[in-house]
Amino acid sequence: MPTADNYILTTFHITGKVGQEPVNIADTEGSVLIQHGNLQDATSWLAGFGDNKPFQLQLVDEGYDIWLGNNRGTEYSQGHQTLSSDDAAYWDFDWTDMGKYDDPANIDAIKTATGQEKIQYIGYSQGTAQMHYALAHDEDNFYGENLHRVIQLAPCFYPNVPNLVWNTISNGVMRLHEFGVHSLYGKNWEQDLETICENVDTFTCSHYRGLTGSQEISVKSEQYWAQLGMNNGFYEPVTMEQWASGVYQGDAVDVSKIDQVPMSFFIGGSDNLCKPAFAHEYIDQMHTTTEVHTIDHRGHSYFSGENYTAYFMNHLVQHLELHW
Repeated sequence: MPTADNYILTTFHITGKVGQEPVNIADTEGSVLIQHGNLQDATSWLAGFGDNKPFQLQLVDEGYDIWLGNNRGTEYSQGHQTLSSDDAAYWDFDWTDMGKYDDPANIDAIKTATGQEKIQYIGYSQGTAQMHYALAHDEDNFYGENLHRVIQLAPCFYPNVPNLVWNTISNGVMRLHEFGVHSLYGKNWEQDLETICENVDTFTCSHYRGLTGSQEISVKSEQYWAQLGMNNGFYEPVTMEQWASGVYQGDAVDVSKIDQVPMSFFIGGSDNLCKPAFAHEYIDQMHTTTEVHTIDHRGHSYFSGENYTAYFMNHLVQHLELHW
């Protein structure tokens, strides 16, 4: 499906079970768009559950019409109206664009395919961040008019990473475009990795070597994450030209503008990447209806492969039912 800025996405629709007739949309509990996190796509997220049945598929059993998004740049969403993923210009995006363009494209396509007036959205990690950003910039109330509810798993506004790590990595990631590297973990990764390691310190080189096998992502997205982590807050991105000139922080993202779509937040009580305190700081500023459910003693990765239990599913379905 095309986005307003000319990217072409592939979104998976679970139409039913193997060997059975496709589900009639009118007989379901409604459509849900589920959006993966950073370094993932829809398939790798499902694979993370191993032999256990992913919550996404369990929602089909619960009667929901499930759609799995793949953000731009990932394996199944590398199309573009005029550019190839081999072009540097293709990778000139960060994850704010996924909230501004990818999510609306998916929502419009799902509504067109199903005839529904509104759907629901479930995001994980970066899938929550792109939606937080989009909702805070929703001047035309697109999301208010098209979503019943947003459910955020491991809600993220900015990452918690030790300053020593960020300072070391930032000296690399903030300069990768200077070396001609515009995406990470793609088909040319072996060559790109050598280029990176020729230009950065050993620690930064080891960091990227350890992440091989991840989904391809834009350098620009990683630079934005680095900015947020170093600034300890949810701010607008700055360009690398601004960064080089000493401008390290954009304006604060005003989450008080999130005032239309009801939201639910599932927070891991031991999440050390997107810490519970960070989430509460921004949730408390929102002017929409919010529900928070904390899962004690669980971290960020709980939602990428462990949230298949009856306990989790019961609570998730309860939140999906809140719009009725």
